[in-house]
Amino acid sequence: MIKTINHEFDIDLLDIIKPTLNIKIKKNDTNSHNFKMNISNGKTPYDLTGSEAKVYFKKQDGTKVFLSGVLDDPTNGKLSCLLTTQTATYAGIVAFEVTIFGTDGEVLTSLTCDFTILDVLRDDEAIESASEFTALQDVMAQVGGATKVTNSTTNGNIMINNVESKVYDDTTLKTKIGGTVLTTTAKDITTAINELNCFWYTKINADRPLKNQA
Repeated sequence: MIKTINHEFDIDLLDIIKPTLNIKIKKNDTNSHNFKMNISNGKTPYDLTGSEAKVYFKKQDGTKVFLSGVLDDPTNGKLSCLLTTQTATYAGIVAFEVTIFGTDGEVLTSLTCDFTILDVLRDDEAIESASEFTALQDVMAQVGGATKVTNSTTNGNIMINNVESKVYDDTTLKTKIGGTVLTTTAKDITTAINELNCFWYTKINADRPLKNQA
């Protein structure tokens, strides 16, 4: 488990000028940044006892995130909010404000503050769709990602995530299978092959198990 980064700052409910926060977070960071807010009324800590706090975020693309605040020390006006995935999914300026709900229906909202989500070099969507990352997909398959197994143009072989593998010695197997595609959630290649073996053996109704060369 990684250590959470705490961003501590003050929010004065008497402020009439928007506070400037020098907080920069990388896109798609998840459950790793925690806002620790000191709520005050002037120089006096604002007592949050019995209240409920919500933090409202608006990303630069216009989408919004609503999170519950945790009252760490309500008497002294201290609350925190752990940023979830959706808070950091879009690079740009994120505006936010804290709203306090009292026990008698009162509603009190802070001035709007903002922080910055910075883009990352890593692009998960590009990694998933680009052909240059076949090797990475193969590694992902062995540690828990989906494994795609298809027929090879070479008799007796199969393709595992587009990598040709020698598996069977039945030279007529390819024509018997008829273009079958099997997708499995096996966590390693051996398990994927064993699962494929059972599937294909049943499909072609053979009299004997298929011999494994791998």
